[in-house]
Amino acid sequence: MAIKYKARVYRNPDRKFDCGSTIEAVNIERESDKSVWIRGERHIKRSDFWPSYFDSFEEAQADLIKHQQKRIESLEERLTKAREVLDEIKRLREEQA
Repeated sequence: MAIKYKARVYRNPDRKFDCGSTIEAVNIERESDKSVWIRGERHIKRSDFWPSYFDSFEEAQADLIKHQQKRIESLEERLTKAREVLDEIKRLREEQA
């Protein structure tokens, strides 16, 4: 058996925000270019929606960091837009209705 590192992001039930991440060493039975087998079950090596499997802890950690940086950028863009909408609301006047 070989070792892979399973990187996983945990999200709250409505999937609106990440609430944690883990990296776990797992024994795999075999692997192909796109899959690994663990306890007889096939798992996709790389996914945006499911855990991903890497050859080293450092690769798994780098992937989680990249994911979280993208998530932060996306949330910052949404926050900027929300602030712009708030400013527009504050500028509204009754005579504009």
